[in-house]
Amino acid sequence: MHRRALQPPPKALRPGLHDDSFRYSDTVDIDAGFLTGLVALAAVGSYRFRQRRWQRLVHPATT
Repeated sequence: MHRRALQPPPKALRPGLHDDSFRYSDTVDIDAGFLTGLVALAAVGSYRFRQRRWQRLVHPATT
């Protein structure tokens, strides 16, 4: 199962953040039997690749 959520950040984290800021969360449940370890490893690699692309989009001069 794959779940994504967008929500405003907690009020404690808001000082200094823009009004259009949000918190993104992504949850993946993997059940692949005896292949779960291999599938999880591939999922982590995919997640890291995607995070690098997000960071480049958000902070193009620093990456």
